[in-house]
Amino acid sequence: MEVSDISTQNQTFRLDYIDICKGFGIILMILGHIPVAKTPMILIYSFHMPLFFILSGLLVKSENNPFTFISIKRKFQKFLIPYAVFFVPAYILWFIELKPKTLNHALKPLVAAIWDNTNNMPIAGALWFLPSLLWCSLLFAAIHQKNKKPYVITIQVMAFVMFGFFMEIHYKGVLPWAFGISSIGLLFYFYGYLLKHYLQFLSDKYSGPLLLLCCLTVPLILTNGLVSMRTGTFHNIFLFIFGAFLFGTTVIVFAYKLSNSFLNQTLVIKLVKQIGEGSIVYLCLNEVFINVYKAIFNKLGLSSQLVLFFAFVATIISLFVCERIFMKTKLKIVLGKK
Repeated sequence: MEVSDISTQNQTFRLDYIDICKGFGIILMILGHIPVAKTPMILIYSFHMPLFFILSGLLVKSENNPFTFISIKRKFQKFLIPYAVFFVPAYILWFIELKPKTLNHALKPLVAAIWDNTNNMPIAGALWFLPSLLWCSLLFAAIHQKNKKPYVITIQVMAFVMFGFFMEIHYKGVLPWAFGISSIGLLFYFYGYLLKHYLQFLSDKYSGPLLLLCCLTVPLILTNGLVSMRTGTFHNIFLFIFGAFLFGTTVIVFAYKLSNSFLNQTLVIKLVKQIGEGSIVYLCLNEVFINVYKAIFNKLGLSSQLVLFFAFVATIISLFVCERIFMKTKLKIVLGKK
């Protein structure tokens, strides 16, 4: 099959592989928040959040990416309504757990939610991603609408990316709502926008070599240590970008192949797709449930390994139920949906 734009292919097929990737990414995120052992943590954090930026870029349509008042309003509703709503239970749980003694301590998470959005967010630290993706989508829409020539878009994107790395390395937390991280995320967002034109080709010709390269690259990625987009911790920037591109691309390519095989209809893949479909609920509430269940299972006197295992299982089940409630009722407006 020739290199083609996957956005022209069957809509259900396209969404299947996207949901598989999102579901896989969410599971990795929850494992990272549990957390798991150091080595898998390094591998998970090397690409799991860049993966979501890449997937968002994959969904951008070349002919329909307006930068108008209406489109901006819709983006704000889509990202900031769940951001504000899901911050509330996280803050309440934080308040109950820590019982802040001073007004400054009590207000610190609120200030973080309004400005910093990264290091000082209580419990639901993953909420940083929503404003970050908002900035990222607005930046790309503005760049894309102004000039659709690839080389011009590339120059403008790279200018923002270099600005983002500079700010996160030298002036961390100065910009509001993780704008510096958003500028870095723009690199992966733009990469996803480009990748959609070559995904079928990579799936047909290079899935094996990509997987082999991932396996050979693991020791190199491990040398870079634990990175985090949320805190702006990258260590070797080039290793971080390389690992995120390589592992992210490989996951997407294999999800693409999987969605076009008989395995797409198996129970496990259907469950992963279900998680991916409701990823915003999992993103916003996972740390709340993790903290509650870890506290419960610790009080039962279980070993640390069993606490983490049962907390993971209970969190997945609880989030699955929550996601169904939100999606099947009028509460879906909380998710920025009509």
